[in-house]
Amino acid sequence: MASSLGAEVTLAGVIGRDLPGGQVLDLLDDHGIAPYLWVDSTRPTTNKTRFILRGQLRPDRFDFESKSPIPGEAAKYLATCPIGDCLLIQDYGKGVCTASLVRSLLAQATAAGVPILVDPARGRDWRDYEGCTVIKANRIEAAEALGCHVGDPPAMMARRLAILQGCHVVVTAGALGLWWSDGPAVRRAPAVPVQIRDVCGVGDTVLATLDVVMGMGRTITDGCQRAVRGAAPQVEQIGVADLG
Repeated sequence: MASSLGAEVTLAGVIGRDLPGGQVLDLLDDHGIAPYLWVDSTRPTTNKTRFILRGQLRPDRFDFESKSPIPGEAAKYLATCPIGDCLLIQDYGKGVCTASLVRSLLAQATAAGVPILVDPARGRDWRDYEGCTVIKANRIEAAEALGCHVGDPPAMMARRLAILQGCHVVVTAGALGLWWSDGPAVRRAPAVPVQIRDVCGVGDTVLATLDVVMGMGRTITDGCQRAVRGAAPQVEQIGVADLG
């Protein structure tokens, strides 16, 4: 989860008392991001490892993680995270974004009148995100939420989900670009033609771009058009690009 107050960004979440947790703190310090982290010595910091063989990224990976729900005291602490100009909830389905924590943050951000952007976890009931401003999902997540086929038109998915959720819905579709809808209307932003080498981090890039643009008071149309441009350099290299 992240919130922004002017030029300051706060990152909230849970880390373990381990080397990856220390690396997270170092990265936040290097980038001037304020940490609002609960340190739990009983669970590891989520750590994903991928394999590159002869310069080619392989689909194999192994993860160190815990998906068990965080304890109540951790949720209470994270619920007091300062709400700034925009609230971003990145739900990875690792047990951090409990239903009660999400509802508390949504209520606070709604009361503050700031945009709320959500990237949903796979298999999560989207009713838990009721009251947000934007939900950004890839085709698989959107199809699961609707109970339709992943090959169905993204425009249809965006429109139906926007009507069901009562908010803007953005559906990303890789090299095809993305679609967004408020229910009555559906629009598309085509992807920038590039050689795709690695899609790791592209969803985060899209959501972060929307967060920044809408936090500045601009429209979701502006955010989506900027997001596809920001996604292009992300997919051109292996690993997560630093686009700061």
